Amino acid sequence: MSKPINLPGLGVVRPDGEGYRADQPLSVEDVRDLIRQQWVHTVQVSDGQGGAAEFHAACELNGRPFTITGQIGGC
Repeated sequence: MSKPINLPGLGVVRPDGEGYRADQPLSVEDVRDLIRQQWVHTVQVSDGQGGAAEFHAACELNGRPFTITGQIGGC
């Protein structure tokens, strides 16, 4: 998984080091709904102190584990 991919409920994510990074900030509701996706195992969020709030999701798709990070703040 080294090319950008389009994921349901998230949109396009691009390779970023060991995992992927979302192209656009997600709304709080979208981040909350990530855990409902069958391919998402866990979602952690930062509190945003010292910068923008971010999420970190541990995922698995087609038997391949990966992580996704991104900013929180879209409407």
